[in-house]
Order: sequence, then C-alpha cells, then structure tokens
Amino acid sequence: MSMGMLIKANGALMQMVGADWLISEKREDNLGSRLGGIVQHRYVTRKLTLVVYSLQNHAAQGGPEFFFIVNFQIPGTPRYTLAMYYMMKSPLEDHPSLYKFVNGDDAYRNSRFKLIPHVFEGSWIVKQSIGKRGSLLGQTLEAQYFRGKNYMEVHCFLVFAC
Repeated sequence: MSMGMLIKANGALMQMVGADWLISEKREDNLGSRLGGIVQHRYVTRKLTLVVYSLQNHAAQGGPEFFFIVNFQIPGTPRYTLAMYYMMKSPLEDHPSLYKFVNGDDAYRNSRFKLIPHVFEGSWIVKQSIGKRGSLLGQTLEAQYFRGKNYMEVHCFLVFAC
C-alpha cells in the first residue's frame, strides 16, 4: 500500500456494544476500569433491543473479548462526555495492526488514530463542507490512552476555538 491509496475493508472488526452520555462536574477518565461498567460487567446490552451477550465476566476470567473505547470530553462546567464502546470476540493477537496500536507508545498511537467523518443525510453544501478526509486525532486534539487487561480507551479532549 502506498501513501494516499485507500483499500476497502472486508467488514467491521468490532461491533458497537454501548454508549454513555455523561454529565459530570469532573473528568471521566478510564471508563473501562469501572466495576459495573460495560467492560467489567458480566452482561453487555446493545441498544434498546435487549440483546444480551453473556460474556462470563471477561475481565476476571481472561476471555478473548477485547474492548476499544472512544471517549470524547467537552471541558467546562458541567463537563459532557460521550463514550462509545466497541467489542471484538476474537483475541487481540489475531489482529497484528490493532495489537501493535494497543501495545505501542503514545507517539505511535497519535500517528495512527484517525477520525473519518461521513454525513449520511444532509444538503450538498453540508456534505461538501464536512468532506470525507480523515484527521489524525492525536495530532489535532489532546489525547490520552488507558490500557487495561481487556480494553484500550482513547480519551480525546474537545476544545473549541471561537
């Protein structure tokens, strides 16, 4: 693969299993480590369909499930947090690129983690102004990374300049 060349993916590596919208007076860091949270809990529900995955307490039992959490925080009082939880059921070691990202240092992660916008519905002018070009979040925003036994959390601080 050369620079600027896109290769279509075969399918999603992970599936979204939950999201949290939190309003708090303090920073909400390292959500993956919270007991009773989606990652450390025995059951994961997806959306409101009440589909339950019995994950057998993967944190304690060392199951193959791996979670990737993207945590966006808007500073201020109160502080707003959007956390999205993705899960894959296969071992992390089966996916070399993700394994290298998860076990790499922050400089490596910042040079790789990219957000690619997509407007599904909207006027032509909105779609054109948003575009489809990705942005390396670690180079654009302040990012922190938290790593647990069965999860990786990317924590992005959204700061708006007016």
